[in-house]
Amino acid sequence: MRVPINRGDRLGIAGPCESRYALTVVSDRVVVDRYVVRDLRQVATLEVARDDPYFFDHPLDHMPGMALVCGLLDIVRRAGLGSPEEPGGWMSLSLEFPAFCELTAPVELEAVPLPGATALRVTQMGKVVCEGSVAFRESAVRGQGREHVATAPADPGLVHRRRAENVLIGTPVIAEVSSVDVLRPPPGHRLATGEGAPLRVETVIDATRQFGTLLCHEEFKRSADTTLVLLGLDVEVACGLTGEVRLSRRQTAAPRSRHKDGIDVFADGEAAGRIVFDYFSAKPGVYRRMRGEVPVQ
Repeated sequence: MRVPINRGDRLGIAGPCESRYALTVVSDRVVVDRYVVRDLRQVATLEVARDDPYFFDHPLDHMPGMALVCGLLDIVRRAGLGSPEEPGGWMSLSLEFPAFCELTAPVELEAVPLPGATALRVTQMGKVVCEGSVAFRESAVRGQGREHVATAPADPGLVHRRRAENVLIGTPVIAEVSSVDVLRPPPGHRLATGEGAPLRVETVIDATRQFGTLLCHEEFKRSADTTLVLLGLDVEVACGLTGEVRLSRRQTAAPRSRHKDGIDVFADGEAAGRIVFDYFSAKPGVYRRMRGEVPVQ
């Protein structure tokens, strides 16, 4: 469900109400220099260090989509608008990425509580670079029975990672129905949680992204220099997953350059959701044109 963000005066709010808090989104290495509750809106300015070992695991010419996802979900958590790691809940997150988020200007995060959902938006220099909504409801899925047995991590190159600690999936089984285990980030990692604690939902989202990236190379035979440009994300997943979390995808015909790819999530063998990525698969020359480095003829 995508919900447009409305300004306070369109929500029927009587009079301004502004208060300020100190806030660090995601971790101490991500600096938010402004966090404002204005009317019902939650607003923050997100800055990510260029040497961040997770978000900038490898050189990038733009802000990674996962930094925006993490920042928005942390505002939702801190404002009490939802609990992605609370067992017994279900999260529906839908985001679109209409433009690249650049590295040279402030990134503004915004969350607006509405009946039944929270509208989300990221802007940069007045331009929307990400928007959508998140909603929570009760769920019977728990996913906290079996003890998780770690498997060997996937090849970092196949998931576009350089640091081994950022590989969030195990060695996959590639078949008519391909599958892979979600790995717990090691202690000290940005997404790490305590032993026995639920996985951060960002871990499940990024693990799914990595699985889709691996399949692009292993199943669809995309070249290693292919760039996958994120255009949209739809998440329907149980909250508070622990134990054995596994991802599964049925083999399909090789997609076109733009493709929506859905991957199923299982917790202790029980269906626990589905995550769909909308992306564009760009060869190096195409990507350079997208970034304006090569003029379009």
